[in-house]
Amino acid sequence: VEHIEFTTGGGATNVAVSLARLGAHTAFIGKIGPDEVGQLILKELVQNGVDISGHIRSDTVSTGYSVILTSYTGDRTVLTHRGASTEIGADEVDWSLIERARWLYVSSLSGRSAELLEPIRERATAAGVRIAFNPGSTQLRAGLDALRPLLAATELLFLNKEEASALTGKEPLKAPIIEERCTLCGRCVEICPADVFYRDKGRVTASASAPMPPASTSTATSSSWKRRKFRPSSES
Repeated sequence: VEHIEFTTGGGATNVAVSLARLGAHTAFIGKIGPDEVGQLILKELVQNGVDISGHIRSDTVSTGYSVILTSYTGDRTVLTHRGASTEIGADEVDWSLIERARWLYVSSLSGRSAELLEPIRERATAAGVRIAFNPGSTQLRAGLDALRPLLAATELLFLNKEEASALTGKEPLKAPIIEERCTLCGRCVEICPADVFYRDKGRVTASASAPMPPASTSTATSSSWKRRKFRPSSES
């Protein structure tokens, strides 16, 4: 082992800190244990301007902990002890923090804490709070029907390709290009690791033996994609 690094993180704390650094007022609701690790998490949240008044402390269960092993190829193995984060009860939550918020980011909840999803939905929707949801493995295993009420109230849903497939039961789209929906942004040309996509005479084409696009084309398509991606528009 050439390098060991200790950091704090997790879905809720990462989002709270990131948004606080962007100037938003954020608060953290989660559960820590009676240990130094839990205190370090709270300390770093406070240092980054996050309100920790809603945190919960267990007297018996340790703070969640993960060991992340990264190989020389960049692949990761994650060993996780979820600890106190699985033991949040509805009677421990400061619901006023949620009801006063404009947005609520709901991270992965497992164990007894997973039972909070429905009360969270009810309280947030009743208070007009907008919901962002990043379901974890417990929610994905519960299935689409079990999550349907919360998903109906969710405005921002965070899923990777594998999670979306697990939740919907549908395989990821295999077609490399849907021609009628292609905007010629060039993003597929830019990011394709196998040089499968290339631009040819005003269209994007897929070929196993596609030539490498010139460097100037790659730069131009990248800039074009950024403008189209972020340009404000009144169109739906």
